[in-house]
Amino acid sequence: MSKLWEEMRKQLDMEFTVAPDNFLRQPVATRALHPDQLVNGMKYINEVITEDHLIPDPSVMNPRLCDGSHSLITLQSAYYIRMMKDNFDFNNINEIHDIGGGYGNMAWMLRSMGYNKDYNIYDFPELHRIQEHFLKSNNIKVTMKDLSELNPGKNSLMIATHSINEMSLDERKVIDYDKFSYIFINHNSNFEKVDNHKYFKSINKSLTNHTIQQFQSPMQMSHFFFIGSKNA
Repeated sequence: MSKLWEEMRKQLDMEFTVAPDNFLRQPVATRALHPDQLVNGMKYINEVITEDHLIPDPSVMNPRLCDGSHSLITLQSAYYIRMMKDNFDFNNINEIHDIGGGYGNMAWMLRSMGYNKDYNIYDFPELHRIQEHFLKSNNIKVTMKDLSELNPGKNSLMIATHSINEMSLDERKVIDYDKFSYIFINHNSNFEKVDNHKYFKSINKSLTNHTIQQFQSPMQMSHFFFIGSKNA
């Protein structure tokens, strides 16, 4: 486990225990799960405001809103979902494996837009407690698992937005990318001396049965995408 997350998971658990109704306004939650960046939020609004799957944030845990209705995380999730819809046919996806599910925002959005098949979130127990609270409060059902239980079946989609890139290289070894039919990863350049560009380029080379796109985000220059589909 990375040194950052070893400490941060404890801090997030403490913030949630003390202030569950105001959790998303707490300092560590704001830094790790729910950033308050109005400038970036307004960029995303212009991109996704007409998308049918963009819906107002629920009031659970008191989100920070960029425009009175949507948080930055919801706007980012809407942008990511649009990219997924442009690259994948959700009718062909039998199961979703959300690695590091934040506080559950992506699961909430995909369930709300009608995805009703198997949805799994892989995270720390402390994060599962937060995710369960958020999702159950919105009548959303998913399965919570440890990363060691990752075993995707046929026509599976991996979603990993700023999660795999914050793992140690040893932790990443349990992920068998080749088993996934569809892959959607968002990452930063470096984390705790790990060169993520180098890492994901090596994963790309190993996936001989997939077609992979790797590119820099036009929305935030520090973000990069790794999107792939298994060849027919």
